[in-house]
Parts: sequence; structure tokens; C-alpha cells
Amino acid sequence: MKKYIFAVVAVLMGAVPAQYAHAEDGIKAGETPQQFTQRLILAVEAQRKGVIAQNLQLTKEEADAFWNVYANYRDQMVKSIKLGAEVITDYADAYNNDSLSDKGALNLTNRYLSVMGKQVKIKKSFVRKFKKVLPAKKVARFYQVDHRLDQLVKMQTASGVPLVE
Repeated sequence: MKKYIFAVVAVLMGAVPAQYAHAEDGIKAGETPQQFTQRLILAVEAQRKGVIAQNLQLTKEEADAFWNVYANYRDQMVKSIKLGAEVITDYADAYNNDSLSDKGALNLTNRYLSVMGKQVKIKKSFVRKFKKVLPAKKVARFYQVDHRLDQLVKMQTASGVPLVE
């Protein structure tokens, strides 16, 4: 079941195509879960960046300023995403051990909602920063693309997490 956990966490980390998130295909011999996760984060971020670049069609001046702000944005988002991965890992452990109590379920729910709240707060705080380097329509387009990528991740993640019993 540990491989299953790694696969779900990998998908949670970003818009990784499902075929790359299978732990059997992705974990290298002797690789720790932290190394595996870090390697996937780097691959995912490169994919996200490519999708965003393709959809925003930035001028040279816009790109020079945008990618610096974007790097800070993603750093903060990835920290929050890691907290979400911890919630899923804790749930998987409880699920596998058939030890999820009502109190534990409520705790996981509250932790999950806290992570979602942090992500919304980060997104809101960066609107002003992105607006300083891009026209408003490109800021809106960025958030649309970013949201779509996030939704893909959430759908992939949700499909791999069993419902609470």
C-alpha cells in the first residue's frame, strides 16, 4: 500500500499525467519517499510552466517579470500542497490500518479545509503581484489556466483516494 500512497501524493503534487504517477514506474531503487516526491515536483513544475507559457503568450518584457513572481507563487503553493499530501498520507495510514475514528475523520477534514483555505489565501495575495507585471486580462487568463491545472490534479487525486467508511 505504500506504493499506492506515493502515487496519490505524486498526483497531488501537481499536474502529473497519470502514467508518470504510478509508483511502480516512478520510484527508483534506493530512493526515499522524499526524494521521489521532490523529483516529481520538479517534473510537474516544468510541465505546469510549459502549459502556462503556451497559454499566456507573454512578451519578452512580460516574461522577464512574470516568471520571477510565478516562481515565488509556486514555492508558496507547493509548501501548501505538501501539507495536503500529509493529510492524504495520514488518511491512507488510518484507512490501511482500519483505525479511522470519528474524531480522526473530523481532524483530517479540518486539516484538509485548512490547506484549501491557505491555497486560496496565497492565490488572492498574488493577484496584486501578478497585476504589477501583467495586464489584467493576462492575470485573469493565468488564474484560469492555473485553476484548470489544479482541477486536473484534484480529479486525479480524488480518483485514487478511497471514500471514508
